[in-house]
Amino acid sequence: MADAEPMLVPAPGGEKRACPASEDEVDHSTKRPRVQKDEKNGGGHSHKPAQDEAEEPEGEETEPLEEEDGEGAGLGSGEAFAEMMKHGLTELDVGILKFVSEHKGFSGILKERYSDFVVHEVNKEGKTVRLDDLSVPEEAEVADDTKEKRTLVHKAVKTLYPGLETKTEEREGKKFIVAYHAAGPKALAAPRKHSWPKSRGAFCHFVLYKENKDTMEAINVLSKFLRMRPNVFSYMGTKDKRAITVQEIAVLKAILQDNWNEVIDLILKPRPGAEKGYLVKCREEWAQSQDPEAALKKLPVKRCVEGQLLRGLSMYGKKNIITAFAMIPRNNRLMYIHSYQSFMWNTMVSRRIEAFGLKAVEGDLVLRGGTAFVLSAAEAETHSIQDVVMPLPGFDVIYPTHHVGKGYGEMLSADNLDIDNMRHRVRDYSLAGAYRRILIKPSDVSWEVINYDDPRISLVHTDVEKLEDQPPPVFNKEGKYRALRMEFSLPPSTYATMAIREVLKMDTSIKNQTQLNTTWLN
Repeated sequence: MADAEPMLVPAPGGEKRACPASEDEVDHSTKRPRVQKDEKNGGGHSHKPAQDEAEEPEGEETEPLEEEDGEGAGLGSGEAFAEMMKHGLTELDVGILKFVSEHKGFSGILKERYSDFVVHEVNKEGKTVRLDDLSVPEEAEVADDTKEKRTLVHKAVKTLYPGLETKTEEREGKKFIVAYHAAGPKALAAPRKHSWPKSRGAFCHFVLYKENKDTMEAINVLSKFLRMRPNVFSYMGTKDKRAITVQEIAVLKAILQDNWNEVIDLILKPRPGAEKGYLVKCREEWAQSQDPEAALKKLPVKRCVEGQLLRGLSMYGKKNIITAFAMIPRNNRLMYIHSYQSFMWNTMVSRRIEAFGLKAVEGDLVLRGGTAFVLSAAEAETHSIQDVVMPLPGFDVIYPTHHVGKGYGEMLSADNLDIDNMRHRVRDYSLAGAYRRILIKPSDVSWEVINYDDPRISLVHTDVEKLEDQPPPVFNKEGKYRALRMEFSLPPSTYATMAIREVLKMDTSIKNQTQLNTTWLN
């Protein structure tokens, strides 16, 4: 997946504010649709079910690593990978059960290549965010500066950034002050705190382009090289990679139940499925020894979820598990919370569609100025299904008054949770709740069928390819493979995969898609 999304980093010393709103070579003899989508997250309003995809905190490395021969639990083999994905989640497992359209549908493969899934954010002015400029500020020539002025610049850099060394260089007859990484102990010295000019605003706003990485993995890489905490970055949603995890819902339940030993076990214990070889070894070590330092030594990179948790356990011990768990970046920890809420929302929406279909009914909820209200029988006649919202469970929401709404309490009780007590002694793990519309109508919809011959080529001209002046892909109208390329815009908290699911009328989970892809390749 190639993404371009706006990012915000609070300026040093600036006021902390909420993020502004914007919300391989194969020979196939059979033609099969390949679904290619260019999604833009932005405004728009549907006959697309806005059911949640399971949000997946990953346990993958934040740096590229060469996998040893025989490692990776068969990741290099399509058949072995498909075999492992038998342990993955299906749509049924996360509560996605119903379709709202009546057409027959067809078979297609999603995300055969990561470049098949291109996401561009839409800013609050309605402009699609793209990476279209890699230029750096022009270097300031210092030829006309006096030696005294140049000395002041050298001293200022040395004071503010002990890890840098400067010198004046002459290039093409012009003089420049150039900064280099210092050698020796100074190279690791942190820059001294300094104030950020108020004229620059409270945020540094930039566009992040990433390929085959989820958002938090990319943020971890940036935080490492910028020497900043991951939680200083603000972004709209999490753009996924082709992820494989099955533990997040169980982890959240254990958190809410205050069963912290279970939380640790669920994250670190061996699990079925496809993982990097070093993660498999790390989990095996933990299962055998329960020694965080020994398990940590099995990880060549420590900035994954498992590595951060093991570091916390090494530092604070098993008697301070909550503190150790907090070593995991906040956004990763909150993914566990959101996954459970999404699971419940999916399940309740599926029940709501099954019980009442695609019309507003008495007891449904609608929003008026951000506040939820229960519809009377008369009011339901004046509203459509596109007005109806369902709550994510929490202490700050109300629930539908019909029998489907009562199912929230029943589901929570089955997990030993109390619908009337969704607060946690750790504020981050309290569930406030929110409302989401059942159906959202995408805007700016367009589509085309493409025939092509080479399964290795990208079917979308990406921002980076444009910057590199690479020509757009050329397609053979008589090509032996066929793809459906769709483009549309969505508001926040909706999911493109659910729109594709309505077109295909099939399970879009990675488990099913992997099996389908492997069968096709064979």
